Amino acid sequence: AKRQRRRAVLLAGCVLGAMCACLAVGGFMEERSYASYVPSNVELTEHVVNKQDISDLESKMADEEMKATLVHKASKNLPEPAAKLAASLADTAQTTTLDDCSQKAALDLIKKNFGQLMTKMEAENATLHTKDAALATSAATKKRAWMDAESTYRVAEGQVTTASQASIYASSQFSKYTTAVQEGQKSWDDLKPKYDTEKAQLKSELPILLQLKALIASLLGPAPASAAAATPAVGSQAEVLQQIQAAVASLVPPRSDRKVASKVDSLKQQLTAAASASADTTTKAHAVIDKLMSEMSLRIAEVEKMTSELESELKENKAALEKSEKSLVTLGEELDKAKNRLNTADLTRQKLGGQYSVAKEEYEDNHASFLDDSARASRELAAIGTILDKVDAAIAKCTGQTPETAAR
Repeated sequence: AKRQRRRAVLLAGCVLGAMCACLAVGGFMEERSYASYVPSNVELTEHVVNKQDISDLESKMADEEMKATLVHKASKNLPEPAAKLAASLADTAQTTTLDDCSQKAALDLIKKNFGQLMTKMEAENATLHTKDAALATSAATKKRAWMDAESTYRVAEGQVTTASQASIYASSQFSKYTTAVQEGQKSWDDLKPKYDTEKAQLKSELPILLQLKALIASLLGPAPASAAAATPAVGSQAEVLQQIQAAVASLVPPRSDRKVASKVDSLKQQLTAAASASADTTTKAHAVIDKLMSEMSLRIAEVEKMTSELESELKENKAALEKSEKSLVTLGEELDKAKNRLNTADLTRQKLGGQYSVAKEEYEDNHASFLDDSARASRELAAIGTILDKVDAAIAKCTGQTPETAAR
């Protein structure tokens, strides 16, 4: 085997030396010219062929070295004659002819050793494939886990965005109703006493107006039954006028309502002059009192409505503030939970992403060597198979069997 390797190396050296010599001689004999040189297609083809020849030679040398290594492995425990025979079988293209079958025992040993070597190498080759497949599966599994974690992270990220927006809205609502309650409470504190005072004043003056109406009616003639029942007018006309003057003096114009206050002032002026007033003037005063009483009643209803609306609005804003406060707390807690889920998902995806990166790198590193090792194993198994075919053919000649039967 060593002689074969030396012979192959020597042959390659000779070929390379001859090529270099041809180039050198051609250079000396070539006429010098400095014009641009364009090689012909033929020369390019020869150059490619030469490179291919070298590549084929290197491949052949590698095959020879591989066969020599295999023979060495299989022949470790063989006797020297059997080892030499194994080497010749590996090196011979045709089946070795055993004329006297004197080397059949050696062939049997060779068959046994090469068979054991093939079994061992098949197991090693299967292990190579199993490991590569396992690493590929592991990388694919870790990739799926990482991608699932990435998906979970994106969902959690969206949940944080949604929860954050909801929390911001709740905060704005809380601020809105806080301001509304503060302003509503201030309005209530400012206006409620004023409304109550105005309402009480108006209600207190209605009976006075009713008394004035009865007194004036008594000046015009017999008082109606309803008016007489409300405030009976007794005495002379002078006494009635004195009572009217006293009632007029007790009237207080409501300054919060300019319209009503103006009419009260006008009525007071008319009734003050009632002593010298004609029946027509007194009748007009009577009509003014009726209208004033109606407007006071309407104003009382209006004040009550404004008070009720002010109170209702304040209650509604307080209820909305309480609700927005609870919502703000709840959504704040949801936002914290969403952020915690996001952090957990982030840690998980980073962890699984790191595991996938390691598994991917491990697979790629192994797969690169696997392709070379698997290809080499295939060539070695093919070489061993060729040698065993030759051995089986040689044994078959000695035993009179077919190579297929001998192979069993």
